[in-house]
Amino acid sequence: MKKFHFCFSILVLQHLEKEDAFNYIEEIHRVLKPGGKVYLQFPNFLSEKVFRWFVDYAKKGSRHVSRVRGYTVPEVEKIMNAVGFTNLEIRIEGDEAKDIVVVGTKV
Repeated sequence: MKKFHFCFSILVLQHLEKEDAFNYIEEIHRVLKPGGKVYLQFPNFLSEKVFRWFVDYAKKGSRHVSRVRGYTVPEVEKIMNAVGFTNLEIRIEGDEAKDIVVVGTKV
């Protein structure tokens, strides 16, 4: 089976149910070579911009498959550790601090 040195996901995980996002991250871990890196982006639920999106969406009352699910830094860190990634570099980026970016390593 082919293994990879690097995998990334930008603007994807936020549209999945959190359980499915967890499984997606597990699959990334599985297909990476030891020492391989992952780069992931999540919406920062604690940023004003993402929280406004959440409130606006919640008030509409409709539920679309593509809705955005926000995350917090502790939540991202816990998921990444549970999957088995180490040496996590987590930072907040984007306008209004709307993105959580994480880089992790497969041991």
